[in-house]
Amino acid sequence: MSATVAVALKKVAIYILGDEKKRGKLFVLIGSIAACFLGLMCLPVAVLSSMGSMEIEQPEINAEMFSDSSLFESLDSEHHYKKYFLHPFLFFLEYLF
Repeated sequence: MSATVAVALKKVAIYILGDEKKRGKLFVLIGSIAACFLGLMCLPVAVLSSMGSMEIEQPEINAEMFSDSSLFESLDSEHHYKKYFLHPFLFFLEYLF
């Protein structure tokens, strides 16, 4: 079986390499595949090396922004209504579970 496969590959190679246009397309295909593999192998190295030089500034967090009073002050009248309407219902659900 390996002899028949070798003969078939030899015929395909002669067919492709015998024609100049097909040879050029084959070289472009092989070159594209090789460039793709090289790019994929170098990409993680480039990403990891660039991550080492990144300087990320931590944002300043104001704890007063997360208090209940500041949250309710930022709500409009419709949200105030929903909050006061749903609050007893939510309290009841917390009591049940």
